[in-house]
Amino acid sequence: MSSRWSSPADIVTKVRRRWTDGSLLQAHATGEPFPAIQVPLRGPRASEIGDDLGAVQDWVSRLDAGRRDDVRYTLEFTTVGGRHIGRNRLPSRALVSSYAQAWALLGVTAEVRRFEAILGVVADQPVRDWVLTHPHDALELHREWPRLLAAYSWLDAHRGSGRYLREISVPGVDTKFAERHRRTLAALLGVPSTATGFLAGLGLRAKPELVRLRVSPGLGLPTPLSELAVRSDELAALEMTPRTVLVCENEITYLSVPVPTDGAVIWGKGFEVDRV
Repeated sequence: MSSRWSSPADIVTKVRRRWTDGSLLQAHATGEPFPAIQVPLRGPRASEIGDDLGAVQDWVSRLDAGRRDDVRYTLEFTTVGGRHIGRNRLPSRALVSSYAQAWALLGVTAEVRRFEAILGVVADQPVRDWVLTHPHDALELHREWPRLLAAYSWLDAHRGSGRYLREISVPGVDTKFAERHRRTLAALLGVPSTATGFLAGLGLRAKPELVRLRVSPGLGLPTPLSELAVRSDELAALEMTPRTVLVCENEITYLSVPVPTDGAVIWGKGFEVDRV
């Protein structure tokens, strides 16, 4: 059988694209009619049929067996040939015409049932729109949705409260859970996903952030102080106007780089740019 001829695996690949981009799950969840998928099949040319009729018959048998009595897809046939080799009916197109066929073809029935269960949990909740827009992200968290929804409700209800995240009082939800799923919760709540941005966006209180910096003697700090670790809000209020500030991500670089004249060096600690 020629490698150029379509196989059942090629049909799966074509349909899986609709699964991977989430469009099939979205259409199913919103009750839309199934978007019928047509897969043109590459098969033997008329001149190839007479060269190896057995290979052509094997190819047809594979495609026919792959449809599993139309459970996975149906086949359309066209007549190929002529007076030299006779006329032969060969598959020309595979049709996937229902959600049931698509789920069977892709082997995703269990995932669909889990997604339906998630929709049941988030029914009539604002987060349902996010679930529909990000179906595969939602599926990865299918065991967590009752707690995610509880955490979302508490955080949404306490926007602007100035409370600490550690004060979250939801059965089964603690600070570690909220931090572990911060990216998802941030998307659901419409706030930044960074640690500081998440709290600031929700109007929650963060524990005091200490900024570590080395300063030039010319900035007027008491001698022999050459390094400070102070709260960021207090540093912002300090009447100190360096001419140059160098931010270093690496701690050793921060400790070893020369302090600019009338300037300061701040340890940025990698990605904590919000605090800087």
